[in-house]
Amino acid sequence: MRRLLWLDIAKAIAISWVVYFHFFNTVFQHTRFPVEDWSTLAAGTVTVIRMAWLKISSIGFHAVGVFIILSGWALMESTARRAESSSLKWGSWFGARFLRLYPMYWVAHLVYLVSPFVARLEPVDSRIILSLLGLRFIDITMNFMYLNAAWWYFSMLIQFYVMFPLLFWAAQRFGPLAFLLMACALGFFVRYLLLVVYPQHGFWVLGGFAVYLQDSSCIQPRCGCITMELLTSLSISQLARVACSKLSASLELSGDLAVWPKYSA
Repeated sequence: MRRLLWLDIAKAIAISWVVYFHFFNTVFQHTRFPVEDWSTLAAGTVTVIRMAWLKISSIGFHAVGVFIILSGWALMESTARRAESSSLKWGSWFGARFLRLYPMYWVAHLVYLVSPFVARLEPVDSRIILSLLGLRFIDITMNFMYLNAAWWYFSMLIQFYVMFPLLFWAAQRFGPLAFLLMACALGFFVRYLLLVVYPQHGFWVLGGFAVYLQDSSCIQPRCGCITMELLTSLSISQLARVACSKLSASLELSGDLAVWPKYSA
């Protein structure tokens, strides 16, 4: 698959925005900003700029959703190409992705354990086993943010990969538009259930989707909130493929019609 430069750039911008958002939160919590000043035109302009900066910076968490959409787009595109060439084997597909993810994830744990520059807010205990396995959604309130809160994303990513073959089949089976509508309907419905009808811990909405331990002897299934960003990206990728295919066919037909009079003469 030929790399899409704009996709790499967009993902880099999204990652940079996430980093900036966390930096902004730290600064915002420990900085006393000057009061609003509307006494002069210059002071009012500075106040407006500062208000706009604070407002825009405060929505930086949406960059995570953007990154998920872009990643899902690339994943769907590459998998669809392999499926078309009959080279798609799910065993090797999973192996390649887990081999790419887990070593870096374990290195992050090692850095956490040995670095003198890390704030250790929790003790290193048996929960680290689930963390190393990427199963931080088990007993979600105790493990999802354990040691390093940013690692919640890894456990969400693992769940997406496990779900992906089913999602890929559904997208191929029902078509991109129908799959997009079903994904949006399912996503909004589950969010409504977990936020309004049966309010749950926010971690389930953030990305937890598996089981929780009620006590040491009972494991109950809990339907978490399926993040719509990935489902949407798979649909958009399929729609783009269909659109590009039709555009290519139209251009080829136009070219044939343009040269046909020449050869027919």
